[in-house]
Amino acid sequence: MNTKRIKIKTNNLLVSFRKKFQGILHKSKTKLKTSLKDGISRTFNFRFLEKNSIKEEPNLKYIRELSNSDINFQNEFIKTFSDEYSAELQAYLFCIQLGATRAAAVKVGKLKDKFNILGMKKAFKLATRHQLKLQRGNKSSDGKFKEILAQGHDFLKNDLHGYQLSN
Repeated sequence: MNTKRIKIKTNNLLVSFRKKFQGILHKSKTKLKTSLKDGISRTFNFRFLEKNSIKEEPNLKYIRELSNSDINFQNEFIKTFSDEYSAELQAYLFCIQLGATRAAAVKVGKLKDKFNILGMKKAFKLATRHQLKLQRGNKSSDGKFKEILAQGHDFLKNDLHGYQLSN
C-alpha cells in the first residue's frame, strides 16, 4: 500500500513540475530580446517566425568544406547543383500533377540529398517522411514539402543568382 501511495505522489509531483516548467519555458520564449534572437539565429542557422516556429536557412557551408577553398570548384559546383535542383524540382511537380506518387517518391529521394548539401537537416527529415508516404500513395505532406522546395529554389535562384565566390 505504501509503495502505491508513493508512486501516486511522485507522479503528481512530476505532472505539476512539468506544467510549471512548461509555463516558465513559454514565458521565456515570448520575452526573448531581439538581439538574443539574432545571435541565436546567426549561430545555429535558423530564424524565429511570428509564432515562435523555426525555419532553416539554406547555406553553402558544406560546399565550402567540400571544395577545400577552391573558388573555381565552388562556383562550378553551385552552377551544376542549381541546374540539377531546378530539373529535379520540375520533375517532381510533374509527377505530382500526374498523380504518379511512386515516381514522385524517387524524385524526393534525389531532392532530399540536395537539402543535406544546403545544410537543411529538418528539411531532409521531412523529405524522408514524405518519400515514405508517397511510396504508399499518400500525398498529405505535399504542401509542406513544396514550401521547402520553394525555399531552396529561392535561395539558389535569387540569393545566388550571378553569385561568384571569392576569397
